[in-house]
Amino acid sequence: MNFKELSKKIIGKETAAIFFAAVCFRIVVYVFSVLILAMQSIDMWSFELENFIAGWTRWDALHYVKIAELGYEGAIENGQHLFLVFFPLFPYLMRAAGVVIGNTELAGMLVSTLTYAGGCVYLYRIGEKHAGKEAGRNLALLVAAYPFSFFFGGIMTESLFLLVSAATLYYLDEHKWWWAVLFGALATMTRIQGVLLGIPALVEAFMVYRPDKALKERDYKQVRGFVGRCASFLFMLLGLVYYLWINYRVEGDPFRFLYYQETHWGQGEGNIFSTIAYIFKYSFDGTFNISAKAALWVPQMVLVILSVVFLVFSVKKIRPMYYFYGAAYIFLTFSVPWLISGGRYFACNIPLFLAVAITGVKRKRFFAAAAILSVMLQMIYLTGFLQGKLIM
Repeated sequence: MNFKELSKKIIGKETAAIFFAAVCFRIVVYVFSVLILAMQSIDMWSFELENFIAGWTRWDALHYVKIAELGYEGAIENGQHLFLVFFPLFPYLMRAAGVVIGNTELAGMLVSTLTYAGGCVYLYRIGEKHAGKEAGRNLALLVAAYPFSFFFGGIMTESLFLLVSAATLYYLDEHKWWWAVLFGALATMTRIQGVLLGIPALVEAFMVYRPDKALKERDYKQVRGFVGRCASFLFMLLGLVYYLWINYRVEGDPFRFLYYQETHWGQGEGNIFSTIAYIFKYSFDGTFNISAKAALWVPQMVLVILSVVFLVFSVKKIRPMYYFYGAAYIFLTFSVPWLISGGRYFACNIPLFLAVAITGVKRKRFFAAAAILSVMLQMIYLTGFLQGKLIM
């Protein structure tokens, strides 16, 4: 497929329909949030735009707003640049959109809505390439129905990362290498998980160039092609390099964010086994109350179980580049020493949803049950989020 054909495929009537449907879905979720916020409002006679905005400006959203408005230099708390731990692309887009809209919070929600819709286009294309149009629709629907997908409408990086990571995976699958590098660089400028996209890039390059076979056949031209392709993937790290430069510019240390992650945010070196152990422990013992268990620990325990199921049963269901990316994503997510946002992080674990979407093509009742259950849970967790529960 040449670039002209690829462009026609990505930018066409079908794409416009997917994009429009995704935007409409986000609007529906916003309408539900208005109803939830209105019903829990103390003043029964008034509900204004500020109430809606405040409902969505929680947890990390507050920090992104501060960065967008004040920059990293001006975003100071307790005399420290604690917000250096947040990557720059999303707050930069918020600032740009805020110039037009005039409200930083609404700008963040607009950026999230539009990038989510763009991400859905690439989700559809990924599923379609694997198992046809139904699989594409299934993949987009599963991600939309996921219990924590309401974060795609929040002032956080989920939607943006969904777009750039899905685009990277799609272009790797299409062997449009430099497009993959471009979106990969944007991904490493969005979240630390962006560096994981180097794994599917290397895996797919290996599958295409087969350097092992080329060495046996002494086809050194093919080997050089593989090495050169792998070298080109280093450009994906440009987003991360820019982020490190921000750290250096602000505090003179490119790795200053690591210090704040450990001393303030409690995210130093972790161990996947100890993380999983305390997730199960806190889901059952008396350390936390029932509200915290339902909002935080039990969902993460379920994700641990689903991750094991994915690793065992998806080996032959999805292509190697997706499988190894999904496995690495799971490993990194559960390797932090204090995991409190696992549900939100998993919203962008595309390979896990892809495996279920492909299964759903033949097992339609299974897919329908999974989607309905997910939507019901999403409404519950959206309500909890808007009430300020430990859903972050």
